[in-house]
Amino acid sequence: MLKTAYSIFEPGRLEPEYRSDNEFDFAPDIVGLFCEHYDELSDETREYIANKIMLSDIRLHTDASMNQGNKNQGWFPFVTHAYADGYDVTVLDKAYLSPGGKFIFWYTETGDSAVDEDTIHHLAGVVESITEDIEDFLDI
Repeated sequence: MLKTAYSIFEPGRLEPEYRSDNEFDFAPDIVGLFCEHYDELSDETREYIANKIMLSDIRLHTDASMNQGNKNQGWFPFVTHAYADGYDVTVLDKAYLSPGGKFIFWYTETGDSAVDEDTIHHLAGVVESITEDIEDFLDI
């Protein structure tokens, strides 16, 4: 299972005999495999795959001019950076702490990227609900 995850997220970590020569392969259903074999996996493998599935190592940048270089990193969601395109996300002048205190949402109510407070409150509730579902599933 770990080698399957490496083949999707970090092919360089595989021994040469397990690497593909194809420029683009369709990834196996890593989420389905993860769920199916969850009890068989070590804690380290569970953590590695969960972090990769949840894209926890993706970094967001506001520099839309970098979008052309993005393709050199791989295909979404197998990239390390996502760049804003067509949005002014540099002026996020408001913040909202989710009801459970786990997440902070930065936003603006002005300009092309404006969202209203009700939308942010709803989004925070949805994110916390999903988080609770994942915690229940993983028993953490």
